[in-house]
Amino acid sequence: MNKTKALVFTKGLALGILSLFLSTSLGLGFIHASNFPYTRDIKTLNISESSGLSREELLDNYKAATKFLSPFSSGEFHLPSLKYSETGASHFYDCKLIFNAVYILGTVSGLGILFAVMRKKLNNPKILSLGVTVTFLIPAVFISAILVNFDLVFNRFHAFFFKGDTWIFDPDVDEIINILPADFFMHCAVVIATFWLAAAAILGLFSFSLHKKTGSLEQRSR
Repeated sequence: MNKTKALVFTKGLALGILSLFLSTSLGLGFIHASNFPYTRDIKTLNISESSGLSREELLDNYKAATKFLSPFSSGEFHLPSLKYSETGASHFYDCKLIFNAVYILGTVSGLGILFAVMRKKLNNPKILSLGVTVTFLIPAVFISAILVNFDLVFNRFHAFFFKGDTWIFDPDVDEIINILPADFFMHCAVVIATFWLAAAAILGLFSFSLHKKTGSLEQRSR
């Protein structure tokens, strides 16, 4: 691989990774701001029936947890009507650190992409094409994995990002786990993966447009 090809490959790979960071933070922000898919899952997953709590109680506790996880929140972890342990609260503090890291990486990635666009560093169809490939392949592999065995993906994710087994809640001690079924987390993963695919589609449109523009210029120059 010569120097020029290596540079194009590096830029395309970087574009794909930055796009994934940005779209991940946007997807997480969407879940945070809209309370989707939880508002839908309350009904479709029969969470009220299984937990014995009303929709209002479910949303009060869910919003309290997500508010704590917000990067704009500096308060203590507290749930209005559910029991929780010190270990359970500690897990949410660990989650908050990860969420904050995602938002920071997303912001930096967005600024990086904006800088590259303004400096016309992406005006190369090959860079965009590689960016599309990276941004599409990772979600495709991820979605395939969760469809095949979501529990395995979920457990491996937690084992990688969290120390010990503090993320394994006792439903009698940390009652919030009773209102957050595994399918809810799978739906959250699908929402974020959808943002990844949207990022790939947007890059694909830019790549197609640039290919078309480059082809037209080449024809005129002949």
